[in-house]
Amino acid sequence: MRFGACCQTLAKPVLQVKKALIILRKLFGTNLVLIGLLASLVLAGMLWPPDPLARLETRHYDFWSGRFSGPGDLPIAIVAIDGKSLRRIGDWPWPRTKVAEMIRLLSKSGADSLGLCLLYSHEALTPGLQEVEAMREQIADPTWRGGKKTTQRVDQLLADAGRRLDQDAHLIGAVRAAKNAVLPYKFSSRPLSENGPQEPSGLLIVNSIKVPQGHDRPPAPLTEIGSALNQRHTGVGLAVDVRETFNRLARKAGALGHLNLHMDPDGLVRSVPLLINYQDRLCPAMSLQLALKHLRGRIKDITLDPADFGINGLRFKGLQLPTDRDYRMLLKYDPQWTATRTYSFVDVLNETVAADTFRDKIILLGVTASEETPFYRTALAGDATAVEISANLLAGILAPRHLARPFWAWMLEIGILLYFGLFLAFVIPRVNLKVGASILGIFLVTWYGAASGLLAAYGFRINVWGPVLLTVCGYGLFGLRSLVFKTQADQQEANKTLGLSFQGQG
Repeated sequence: MRFGACCQTLAKPVLQVKKALIILRKLFGTNLVLIGLLASLVLAGMLWPPDPLARLETRHYDFWSGRFSGPGDLPIAIVAIDGKSLRRIGDWPWPRTKVAEMIRLLSKSGADSLGLCLLYSHEALTPGLQEVEAMREQIADPTWRGGKKTTQRVDQLLADAGRRLDQDAHLIGAVRAAKNAVLPYKFSSRPLSENGPQEPSGLLIVNSIKVPQGHDRPPAPLTEIGSALNQRHTGVGLAVDVRETFNRLARKAGALGHLNLHMDPDGLVRSVPLLINYQDRLCPAMSLQLALKHLRGRIKDITLDPADFGINGLRFKGLQLPTDRDYRMLLKYDPQWTATRTYSFVDVLNETVAADTFRDKIILLGVTASEETPFYRTALAGDATAVEISANLLAGILAPRHLARPFWAWMLEIGILLYFGLFLAFVIPRVNLKVGASILGIFLVTWYGAASGLLAAYGFRINVWGPVLLTVCGYGLFGLRSLVFKTQADQQEANKTLGLSFQGQG
C-alpha cells in the first residue's frame, strides 16, 4: 500500500504539468503564434500611450545626443543681463532707456540682426512724463498770462524734458534704427483675460503663415503608424491666447517671433516648437525669424513639407529643418558653446568688449540672472534660460546637420522587431539555449551599437528598446518552457526507473 501511495503522490504533479502544457499549447499554438502575440504587445506599447519604454528611450537619447557634434563656429552671440550687470546697474527691471542704449550700441557695432528676448507688453507708466504733459497743457491754455516768448521757451524746455523722460520713445527709436530687430510675443495655453482669447493683431498676421488646407486632415493608415512611431501628436502646437509686444513698439520691429518652449512629461526641454498654431495662423519662433533675417529671407519663403510617412519639416533658403507633427525641432543644448558666446550687459555697455566683436553677428539680448528669470532643465546639460535655449535653437537651425527623427526610423524599428521575432520563432527552438543566448547577445549589441552610432554621428534618433524587450521576453519564455519540458522529462525518467525497480521486486 505504501508503494501505491507513493506512486499516486508522484503522479499528481506530473499530471498537473501535463495538463498545463496541453492548455498552453492549445492557447498559444506554435512558436510563431507565441512570438507573434508578444511582438504585437510590444508594438502596441510603442504605438499607444502609456509607453512603458519611454523613460528608457529618453535616457538613451539624452546620453548619445550629448555626443552629437556641436553647431560649430556660427555668428551668434548673447548679451546677458546677468548678476554682474544687476550689481553694477541696479535691480531689474531697468529703465527702458538703458535697453535702448544697448540696442543703439549693438547697431553701431555692425550687428547683423538682434533678437530682443524681453517682452514689453504694455507702454511704460512714467509719472514724470505725465507731469510734464500736464504742465504743457496748462501753458497752452489761452487764459495763461505769461508772455508769448516766455511761454514758447517754457514749452520748448518742457518738450525737451518730455522727450528725455519718454522711455518708450527711446526704445522705439532704437528698434527702428536697428532695422533687423526681432521682438517677442508669448502664447498661453489658457485665456489671459476674462473676455477670452484676443484676436491676432495685424502685425501677428503679417508675421505668420496661414494654416494650409488639409493641414488637419486624417492621415492614411500607413502615415498614422509612422506618425505614432516617429513622435506622438500631443496638441502642444495649439495656443489659446497670446501676449504681444505693445503696438507702438512692435510696428518698428523687423519681425516678430514667439519665445515659447516645450517640456516633455519628465520636465526636460528636448525640443522647441518652430511654429505654433494660433487661430489658424502658424506663428514662427524668434530663432526661426532671426535665421530668416540672417539669410535675407522673409516669412513667405518658408515652405511646409507634407507629412510623408509621419514626418513634417520646414524648408527655406536652402535649409531643410526636420520637425515632428507639431513642428517641434529637437534641441542640442551645449553649455560650453553657450558660455564662450555670452557677454555681460555691463561689459558691453562700458565698452570693455571690443567693438568689432558683434560685427555681422546675430545677437540675442535677454535676462540670465537666476533671481530674475526662470531656468529650464535640459538633457545632461543642467539648467538654462530662455535666451540661452533660443541661441542654441538658432545654432541648430543654421548648422549643416540637425538632430532628427528620420521618416524611415519607424520602418527600421519594425523591421528589426520582425527580424528578432522570426529568429526567436524559427531558430532559437532548434539550437541549444546557450548557443541561442550567444547569438542573440551579438545581435542585441550590434543593434544597440548601430542605433547609438547613428545618433552620435549623424543625429538620427532611433528607438532601441522595443526589439530588445521582445528578444529578452521571447528568450525568457523559451527558456522557461525548456525548463518545464526538462522537468517533465526528468519526472518521467524517475517514474520509469521507479516502475522498473518495483517490477524487479515482484
